[in-house]
Amino acid sequence: MFKKFLIGLLGLVALYLLHVPALKLITYVTAPSGAAYPLLADGATSENFEISRVFIGTIYEVAYDPLTKQTLIMGAYTDTRTEVRNGYYVVTLDENGRVISEKQIRENQRGAALANPRFVNVPKLMEKKYIPEYDFDDIAPQVVLAHFRFQTFEAWPYMNIVPVVPVDWQGVAYLDIAHQGEVLRARVPTFFFGGVFYAGSSIDGQIYRRGPTGSGLGFVEVDESSFGMNSMGPDIHREGLGLYVIRPRRAG
Repeated sequence: MFKKFLIGLLGLVALYLLHVPALKLITYVTAPSGAAYPLLADGATSENFEISRVFIGTIYEVAYDPLTKQTLIMGAYTDTRTEVRNGYYVVTLDENGRVISEKQIRENQRGAALANPRFVNVPKLMEKKYIPEYDFDDIAPQVVLAHFRFQTFEAWPYMNIVPVVPVDWQGVAYLDIAHQGEVLRARVPTFFFGGVFYAGSSIDGQIYRRGPTGSGLGFVEVDESSFGMNSMGPDIHREGLGLYVIRPRRAG
């Protein structure tokens, strides 16, 4: 009896160990090409539109000025490579979604920075959600999760009073982003949080759409959710963090 139990247990362990390279291989083989889905931070294009990052860091507010047709972005700039937080900025875009000014402000100026009564707030189309509530289905069809590629397994089984079998991964989300009848395709690194046997799992996408504004621009925001302050060390920031504008491509 004990021998059968031991054989069965070893079989389950073997299956568990094998599923890690299997998931990596299957999702790698079935992933769309990198050329079709460039990194979001590098930009993406469709026939008439392009996506470009216009702010790196945490976004506090996006406002549209119908008089000048300009968009103003207020946020805290963060260099995600050095983890240095470089203060608060207001970035202004023209009606074609291109940066025309960037102004650093003091923290006590944040409230007044976008207080002009004619400014119209450009809200997120879905309120911020956290794991496990975040679901890409909630932001479809504006953003569709086309594929998830498993890359790095977060942790192996460990004992914590009872055996713990984690099924969390780092990986890449491949996104189809709709805008005015076209689809822009890009990918962004993110996390997969799995339940038992990956049931009830959630991808920590934290991708939000804003807009469009009165000038027809759209926005994609990459937020942090499970990222942020690390009490035992430096801040950890999501790769690709910031605000992206969907704007007309330049002629030629």
